[in-house]
Amino acid sequence: MCTKRNGFDPARGYRVPDYVSVRRESFGALVYDHKTRRLLFLKSAALSDVVLGLADYSSARACVDDLTPGDHDTVLAALERLVAGGLLIVSD
Repeated sequence: MCTKRNGFDPARGYRVPDYVSVRRESFGALVYDHKTRRLLFLKSAALSDVVLGLADYSSARACVDDLTPGDHDTVLAALERLVAGGLLIVSD
């Protein structure tokens, strides 16, 4: 289980910063960082739903809890990588 590594704490709220665009696609989503010009592919519909819905939840854990239990650890690990890369920021 993912907890407080690389600056990511699932008990905190996160959001997509203004300099990042997320576009839903049939395979998941495209994520573009306008600062670094990096393009990432989210290859999971569940992960793209979480990334796009994070701002509506008080914590990353609360958002992920709405998923199928088998997806929790995978999605939390992906969120950790997105936070480490600056593609998600703390919302509070």
